[in-house]
Amino acid sequence: AGAFSAILQSYKIVPKFKQYAKDHGESGKSPIIIATCSAKQKMCTYYMPLAKRDAFYMGKPTMEQYASTFDNASMLERIGIESFKGINFGNVGRGIKRMLGMGGGSSSKEEKKDEL
Repeated sequence: AGAFSAILQSYKIVPKFKQYAKDHGESGKSPIIIATCSAKQKMCTYYMPLAKRDAFYMGKPTMEQYASTFDNASMLERIGIESFKGINFGNVGRGIKRMLGMGGGSSSKEEKKDEL
């Protein structure tokens, strides 16, 4: 039921809200649509402020302002990775090989000589 509800919201409900906001809300601004659903009550409640939209943010940046902070960010910064300092890529590579079953249990050359 959850997947069906998500599809229904994405393709039927949200577009109708967007069109209503475009026709009746503040012009030139994207609508704010808030939904809360209760499995127990088997219903969803929607809220969409049409006037005083910016007051809804209570001093926080609007969606447009927040999105503009990513204009100059790299792809990695957008997903929360700010730097690679302190990462040993050799260890990362060995870990991936072990995870895929392509590497041995030890990575030290001295330990491998002892095994022979």
